[in-house]
Amino acid sequence: SKSEVMSSYILNSSPDAMYIIDREAMRFINCNEEAGRSLGMSTEELMQIGPHTIKPFYTRDQLSAKFDDIVASESKTGRLETIHERKDGTRFPVEIFIKVLVQDERVLMIANARDVTERVHASEALRISEERYAMVQNAAKIGSWDWNINSNSMYWTEGVYRLFGQSIDDFEATFESFMDCIHPQDREGVLHTIND
Repeated sequence: SKSEVMSSYILNSSPDAMYIIDREAMRFINCNEEAGRSLGMSTEELMQIGPHTIKPFYTRDQLSAKFDDIVASESKTGRLETIHERKDGTRFPVEIFIKVLVQDERVLMIANARDVTERVHASEALRISEERYAMVQNAAKIGSWDWNINSNSMYWTEGVYRLFGQSIDDFEATFESFMDCIHPQDREGVLHTIND
């Protein structure tokens, strides 16, 4: 039918995996080509299972409860970060945006699942880099700081707090607070250097 052709076109126009889920049956009733590709399954195989089948950290009841929360919400939308499991058993992180659609009293969940593997790897690499940087500064007994002149806010690493004998909890890192830490006889020279 014309509506099925349009539905298929809309689903396959998304670069992300898209699924249409029958909420009551907890089964996939449609998906796009990317959904099958990302899971290493055919569309026919996907139509035989439900969304809980590809989420190793959710039981059917747990995922049903999440869906019920979305259905009951005012916006009828939700977001979920989880793991999908491919047919071959490998896993990958996904961010899923869900929208409720009621069609002839049938509750459908439209799920747009984005593979966030690269983002997760980048975030982990950044975390490791920051840990190493902090470790090096701590070992060298140095620190670094950043001053946003427009907002008059400063960011100090733990090493700078330690060098100035201040506590992260008790010291507000602003330019004025920084100047209070400078010996009175040195303040004019510091201001002159900054203004130049």
